[in-house]
Amino acid sequence: MDDLPAIETPKTETPDRSGVSAVIPIQPIGVSVANETPFVSTNEPANARTKERRKIRHTFDILADQLLSLREIAIAREKTFGQRVLLGELMQEALDLFIARERNKE
Repeated sequence: MDDLPAIETPKTETPDRSGVSAVIPIQPIGVSVANETPFVSTNEPANARTKERRKIRHTFDILADQLLSLREIAIAREKTFGQRVLLGELMQEALDLFIARERNKE
């Protein structure tokens, strides 16, 4: 075994940090972030509906033929209006129509 090379410990190099200009501070818990909307107390009930709608990301399973149809509609609208049409916007429109139809049944 004398003819085998000796095992040496690997040399570790310290990373070059000369290009690092600053350290980003961590936001303490409970302190508001600059982009957050500050909490404002109102007389309006917490569960009251507003005219402004907010988006919530939620996943749904759809059938392959439904997705194909949505893509075809999106392409047709893009050709007609010359602007990109997002599938999510089509889904929102479809849900609004469905909800309105269901509410009118009552």
